[in-house]
Amino acid sequence: MTACNYYEILVAVHGLKLEIRNWEEQYKSMKAKFPISIHIKYELIFHMKISEIRNILKATVLVGDDQLDKTIVAGGGSDLMDDILSSLAEGSVLLTGITTEQVIQTAKVAGIVAVVFVRGKKPNENIIELAGSYDMLILLTSYSMFEASGRLYMNGLRGLDGFW
Repeated sequence: MTACNYYEILVAVHGLKLEIRNWEEQYKSMKAKFPISIHIKYELIFHMKISEIRNILKATVLVGDDQLDKTIVAGGGSDLMDDILSSLAEGSVLLTGITTEQVIQTAKVAGIVAVVFVRGKKPNENIIELAGSYDMLILLTSYSMFEASGRLYMNGLRGLDGFW
């Protein structure tokens, strides 16, 4: 008779990057002692590089060409600044169709890493300069907010658990 242990790894994440360190080494060590199987019920992609977002959305980088290796932990889309402020958006990307200074200022307060302007709406120079002064990435895509959100979701980026 063979002993078999069956493990489920369940992970609930709210915009956070999680790491399970040395799991492969632990698995090999445990397997040497007795046969086990590991079943991962939910496979989550916790982050995405700005360069990946640019490629997925076929976006143009308006500010921050030198920061494309920054990591995004979640995303959301909104044209209401109250929605952005009410969620935990630290390290996120914001998709919006509003091209005002308030968007950049709100994104700064919320800790948003990058703003993507959707529907091809290009912000004026004042907004681009403000984003540059905050060291914030600005991208421009011709996709609608719905299409852009869907493309990012299908490629593994997740939202903030119902917020936005």
